[in-house]
Amino acid sequence: MDEQLISQCQTLIKLFEQAEVALTEYKKDKTEGNSVNLNNIIDRISVTWHELKDAGETDPIVQPRISNTEIMIRYGIDSLRKLKANVDQNIQEEKFFRARHMYKGCDTLVSRIREELIGLISDKKKC
Repeated sequence: MDEQLISQCQTLIKLFEQAEVALTEYKKDKTEGNSVNLNNIIDRISVTWHELKDAGETDPIVQPRISNTEIMIRYGIDSLRKLKANVDQNIQEEKFFRARHMYKGCDTLVSRIREELIGLISDKKKC
């Protein structure tokens, strides 16, 4: 069980990093392949998160971190979907600043999620 939790945390970290790269690539060329790739990564984040949450549900050591991380994960998934939607809709110049600010916010959020998941791994390894 410990190895599964650690593996899922590491997978989530990698998926959020992949999502940032995929979003950047999609913003550049808006190809169908990049769109599908980004959607798949977002879906995998959601599935992996639910698996992690279920696996740690009864573990009193990781449960507080999972609860703290849940809001960030949900917001991260929503932010990625909104940013992709902005790209899909060819946002107008007046909305560009807001979208760019949102993208920076997503990057900061990913960093916070990464830190929280690394903390969860660390807590689990201490046991």
